[in-house]
Amino acid sequence: ALKYENGDYIRIGFDGANGWKFKSVQKILMDCGEVPAMNFKDFIKYLASQEQAREERLVNLNPRYIFFIKKPKDSLPYGAMGYELTGERSVAIDPQYIPLGLTGFLKSRKPVAGENGGLSGFKEFSRFVATHDTGSAIRGPGRIDLFWGGGEKAELEAGSMKEAGEFYLFALK
Repeated sequence: ALKYENGDYIRIGFDGANGWKFKSVQKILMDCGEVPAMNFKDFIKYLASQEQAREERLVNLNPRYIFFIKKPKDSLPYGAMGYELTGERSVAIDPQYIPLGLTGFLKSRKPVAGENGGLSGFKEFSRFVATHDTGSAIRGPGRIDLFWGGGEKAELEAGSMKEAGEFYLFALK
């Protein structure tokens, strides 16, 4: 969803891409020493704090564009399989290495949102998940993205998740 300053919002969904390879603006700036390591939410705040012309130049370091379509406000997020995504249970994978529709088991550490709106720390977690989605930035056999769900808590935790983990797939022989 995209939220407006007045509190209203619209829902959007993936509608294609321009085909260029994704380049992380945050990683580019961290690698050249322009910004320190930070979570994604803080990086977005950093970008927003820049003059508009500089912000546009920085964003344009990534040649990839994603196109979106406006959806009804009551629509739910759907993955590449066409099923509704489930918060903290649906994962996106690279289908060249991992098939869609499998059940897996994930073990990692997760960020924990505190009552003050920031992170209170990290904790161990494990859960059964399903490979419901794909993503342009998810490349290779050693990468998955957990869908966190909606809301401010999910946004904070998802933007802070950079932890390694173990991922086991269940498949018939």
